[in-house]
Amino acid sequence: KKDLEKDREKGKLLFNKKNFPNQQVNQEIKEKLILLEAKIKEVKEKINSFNNKQDQKRNQLFVLQKNLQNFQLKINELIAQLNNFKINSVRQEAKLEDLEIEIRNNFGNLKKIKEYITIDSIDVELILEKINLLKKQIDQIGGIDPEVEKEYAETKGRYDFLDNQINDLTKAIYSLEKVIKKLDIIIKERFDKEFKNISIKFEEYFKILFNGGQAKIIKVIADAANEKNEKIIKQEQGLEQELETTEKLKINENIEQLDNLIKIKFLQKYNATGLTGIEIQATPPGKKIKSVAMLSGGERALTAIALICAIISSNPSPFVVLDEVDAALDEANSERLARILDDLSHKTQFIVVTHNRASMHRANILYGVTMSNDGISKLLSIKLDQ
Repeated sequence: KKDLEKDREKGKLLFNKKNFPNQQVNQEIKEKLILLEAKIKEVKEKINSFNNKQDQKRNQLFVLQKNLQNFQLKINELIAQLNNFKINSVRQEAKLEDLEIEIRNNFGNLKKIKEYITIDSIDVELILEKINLLKKQIDQIGGIDPEVEKEYAETKGRYDFLDNQINDLTKAIYSLEKVIKKLDIIIKERFDKEFKNISIKFEEYFKILFNGGQAKIIKVIADAANEKNEKIIKQEQGLEQELETTEKLKINENIEQLDNLIKIKFLQKYNATGLTGIEIQATPPGKKIKSVAMLSGGERALTAIALICAIISSNPSPFVVLDEVDAALDEANSERLARILDDLSHKTQFIVVTHNRASMHRANILYGVTMSNDGISKLLSIKLDQ
């Protein structure tokens, strides 16, 4: 508008000065008119855009007003429902109070009933019928003596305590039987393995000491031990089945007492190896006898030494003390014994009390007592490898 007013004033000045426009002035005016028309068009477009935005906002306002009315209607409905719920809650509270009063009058302890929670569905009519039936039975029975109720509570407490103790003892017995069974299996396996090794080594050392011959150790098993073991295993399996059924069913006290007797007999009879002893058979070269009782004193000593060395070879100790074990042996047998001890010395340490030259010759360290010319005893230690 300011540009138009300026142009108009310029035009007035030009005409006032009586100067007629030339061709250049006309061209400028036309260009300005074009610019003005463009500005006018731009202003109109802005006005139209503004009007469109106003229409859009007006439409949005109408939509929001409509939504507001719908929300108001929903709020009114919810308020109506809330009022109905409040009325129903008041009615339910009244019913609950009446029910609590009835429970207090009939049972006197409302706390336990409140703590009781059930998940299953409840048939109210059926429960009411049962309640009425129980009430009639209570009326027929009459009142309960407080002393009887007290005595019942004491008896029940005592019974529950003893029942728990019995269950604990039964479980302990059952677990101990399992442990005994496992230990017996382990003992039998280890015993058979070690017995076999000892028997092989005993025969080997016997042949070394006697320079031949035969020797072995035999297990002495009670008569029909295998049959007893099979019966015991079957008895144990049947016992486990009976325990499972009796623990689940718990028919009566007689069955429990019978199970306890079976357990006791089982523990008394059960034996992992069935072994009652060991028999030693030794036959020196050139003889036909097998019994150890028929051997001479030296042969018995050699047989015992062979058995001891076999046991040491199978289950070595940290150290072994041998006191005059070679006293009854001649030099050749002493040499053989010394060779066996030398062979076992990598498993255990031997402390040998001896006067035998062969045994002393095989020793690593020698301790002894000697007497010089002045008659004074002295302790002497010698490392023979030095």
